[in-house]
Amino acid sequence: MPVVHIHMFEGRTDEQKSAIVKGVTKTISEVAGIPDSATTVVIHDTKRSDWAQGGVLASEA
Repeated sequence: MPVVHIHMFEGRTDEQKSAIVKGVTKTISEVAGIPDSATTVVIHDTKRSDWAQGGVLASEA
């Protein structure tokens, strides 16, 4: 039972999130040979001020 966590900046619409979840689920199902219902996807919407790379907040880049 795969569990996929997607971390991305907030701001995507529900329609975009739905398309992402469907695409990820379909790919895992096809490659692993499992039903769609076996895959769980969790989207973590993150503020740019809560994400940093190389010591720089994404909100400052």
